[in-house]
Amino acid sequence: MQTVNAAETCCVFFWYAGLFLVGRQDWKTMTIPDRLQIYLLLAGIVNGILRPEMSAADMAAGMLVISFPLYLISRAAPEMIGGGDIKLTGVCGIFLGWEKMIISFALAVFLSGIYGTVLMMRKRKGAGEHIAFGTFLCAGAMVSGLL
Repeated sequence: MQTVNAAETCCVFFWYAGLFLVGRQDWKTMTIPDRLQIYLLLAGIVNGILRPEMSAADMAAGMLVISFPLYLISRAAPEMIGGGDIKLTGVCGIFLGWEKMIISFALAVFLSGIYGTVLMMRKRKGAGEHIAFGTFLCAGAMVSGLL
């Protein structure tokens, strides 16, 4: 049985609170402030320090597994994904590790796809219009963090 450490619990609480703030901010403004990204980055680093099973290599791989391909996509098609979303996948990957980050991203794509489909069916958005993808990234990270 795994023991619960108060410091780990606080770190996880602050990370989830940060995800909530990022998701809410992105939903309202379609922007993710750097100060919230830094907050999540610090929570991820502290989490890595508190959890010895999370190696620096896991954190680095988590940071790059989704963010680097998204960065490459943004270079080829800048209108497809925002820089805040790319940074968000990086900082979430530090906290989650590469395996959970892949699950997190898959959930975000699935949830945003359902949302976008509903919006198009209701004629609220057309194909090619933007949605607040960071909100769905946060939701995916929250769910995969529980796994």
